[in-house]
Amino acid sequence: MNDTDLIYLNAFNHISGVGIRSLARMQKHFHSLKDAWRAGEAELNAAGLRESAVLAIVTQRAAIDPDKKWTLLEKSGITLITRTHAMYPPILAEIPHAPFFIYG
Repeated sequence: MNDTDLIYLNAFNHISGVGIRSLARMQKHFHSLKDAWRAGEAELNAAGLRESAVLAIVTQRAAIDPDKKWTLLEKSGITLITRTHAMYPPILAEIPHAPFFIYG
């Protein structure tokens, strides 16, 4: 996952109603999470998201600035660690429905 995707992964985390399954479907469907962030309602539906997740994204994302949220993390010394990152705890990856990412 590239740095831009991390920025948008963090932004999606600020949308109530978007969970691990929605993130996985968007990552699979769209070229990037930035593209998913900019997608319209029809495109999000085509990605296989639940109607409630689509509605949450469409109604909440306008109030979220992905770059500002990312800068806040950086200033706080917080990193975003995805499942594929070496710092992701191996034992956590073994549980059913392991978190898509964690903060460290």
